[in-house]
Amino acid sequence: MNLAGAALLCASLAHAQGTALRQGARASPAQVQQLSRSAPVTIGSTSVWPMPSAEPLDQDGNVQANSTLVIRASDWFVGLSTNDLVVIYPDTGAVSAAAAGLAQQIQAFPTMNLTVLHVSTFSDLLPLYQALSTRLPSARFDLPVSYVKQRAQ
Repeated sequence: MNLAGAALLCASLAHAQGTALRQGARASPAQVQQLSRSAPVTIGSTSVWPMPSAEPLDQDGNVQANSTLVIRASDWFVGLSTNDLVVIYPDTGAVSAAAAGLAQQIQAFPTMNLTVLHVSTFSDLLPLYQALSTRLPSARFDLPVSYVKQRAQ
């Protein structure tokens, strides 16, 4: 099953269950059973099943724009991805050049050897990751996912 098929399956499962998944919740065995037939998206140490057709709801039930609901493969917790890829590589200029045309937004932090790349949809992350890992084989990657809503102190 491809990523688009898994996404449609996830959305239909969420609606069939009558429960809107949201950040911080745990997906039911029925919701995960169908997903487990396809491999999760793994970037760095993060493995998730994306649910791009589901509304990206935070813990309070508010829709988060430019985000994708995901289910963590290891324990079925639901989180939010902002469709960002973090690249850890000393030459942030090389990362920016390699990502040009592939990423919607590029933020380089040279003093930290980090570049944050934003794409418009979750499905654009894996091709971006694959392209960069080929061009920059010594780079490390992370897929940031938030499983709890950040609260002001």
